[in-house]
Amino acid sequence: MLMRVPIVTFFVLLSFYSLGQINLKGRITNTNKEPLSLVNVLIKQDSSILRSTITDSFGNYHLSIGNPGKYLLSVLLIGFEATELPLQLEADSVIDLHMRSSVHLLSDVTVAGKKPLIERRADRIIFNVDNSLTSVGGDALEALQKAPNVILVNNNISLIGKNEVTIMVDDRILHLGGDDLINYLRSISANNIVKIEVITNPPAKYDAQGNSGLINIIMKKNEREGYSASARIGYSQSTYPSFLGGGTINYNKRKFKLSFLIDARDGSNAQLENTTIYYPKQTWRQTNTKRGYAKSLNSKIGALCSGELEVRTFSFALMFDRSTDLEFSRFAPIS
Repeated sequence: MLMRVPIVTFFVLLSFYSLGQINLKGRITNTNKEPLSLVNVLIKQDSSILRSTITDSFGNYHLSIGNPGKYLLSVLLIGFEATELPLQLEADSVIDLHMRSSVHLLSDVTVAGKKPLIERRADRIIFNVDNSLTSVGGDALEALQKAPNVILVNNNISLIGKNEVTIMVDDRILHLGGDDLINYLRSISANNIVKIEVITNPPAKYDAQGNSGLINIIMKKNEREGYSASARIGYSQSTYPSFLGGGTINYNKRKFKLSFLIDARDGSNAQLENTTIYYPKQTWRQTNTKRGYAKSLNSKIGALCSGELEVRTFSFALMFDRSTDLEFSRFAPIS
């Protein structure tokens, strides 16, 4: 009789634990109902990320959540409008989402010889920033936000499924953290970046410890000593237009670099979400219509002195940012 007590207790605890798990799964597609892979899928609560994953080649995702409650489902993919959906999860649910492209493509223009925007390798995912229209006029921090698997919350950079992340530039580890790292990334123009490598299984040469990952920012190699200047202007059209413009002045002397950047943006975007939620005894449909307005003016001046083992930086930024969201939601049973 004494031998049965631990066994019975074990199965009772196991059953109780299983009842506390809620499975959330679904499929993410574009407006043509084509599957989207490498979409960042996040579950948030009170601004904290609780669970995260990426979609497979068929656009499918699966997440397990500990307890019933109110959550926020967030999906992000370069070239598409970010989508967020508030959830009240009480049981296993299936939520399919359609993402709307944020870039207007010219159907009559064919570009040959270009690398794909995102490449998947055995140990890494490569985001070719040089081929991204949405990265024009931005900085390295903004480019990182658009890279697959990368999460930026409250100026903290992390990788989905990794406990730690190390940032590198041209295969050299940056010995920076906190505000120093963020300011340094903001001082790098996205126009000078070739690609961002998100390395989920670091090779032995990087001496990565534990469950950690690497982000390697590869810069263009055509920087010359002396002064240089550039100007940029951009336009994107989806449901509503967005405009951006700016300029950069650089001074480069061996391992010392001084830069000044100014950017202005004005525009709005619209998001339409139709979600079907399957409960055990009922099916509900939720329709969200959202329009976001944004205006910003950013100016930055920074200095960089680099060595073999470390990077010293100084930067000063003046920013103005105003954004407004208008959202309408309808939630009703359909069966």
